[in-house]
Amino acid sequence: MTPLANSLMQLSARRIARDLESLRKEKEQIEAQEALLRQVLQLKEDYARNGSEGASSKKRSGVSGTRELILSVVRSEPEREWAPREINEKLRAAGSQATPKSVGVMLTRMVKGRQLVRNGQAKYKLASEQERDESPALGAPNLGQLAVNEPTPSRALVARGD
Repeated sequence: MTPLANSLMQLSARRIARDLESLRKEKEQIEAQEALLRQVLQLKEDYARNGSEGASSKKRSGVSGTRELILSVVRSEPEREWAPREINEKLRAAGSQATPKSVGVMLTRMVKGRQLVRNGQAKYKLASEQERDESPALGAPNLGQLAVNEPTPSRALVARGD
């Protein structure tokens, strides 16, 4: 046996299992970082190919790479709770031009879209499948829809001329 094989044979099964788990987690983090870098590279290549005109048309159509980049960061450590500042730092390190304000706005949208969950300390984490599938409480109107789709009593009075 080689010296390496001999030293590995001296390790306990528990230690080997812990080391394997640690390596698996490192691999997941590296893969998530790789995905984030690939997305940033793709966005930069698209921008270079389409110029500012392409970027403005994407913005007008509502297409945003920020959401995907944030998901990549949060997926790199799915159980972790992230402060907006930490997410922004990861995005900047990957070359993203997202501003702290745009990241904050997107985080709010992602919570409303049930992709992320916000805790009491203004930290965010990936929503579980159960949290993504939960429907709003019965009888609790979505205030955004109420304001747009249903007239409030004062609007109804104005509409009728009362």
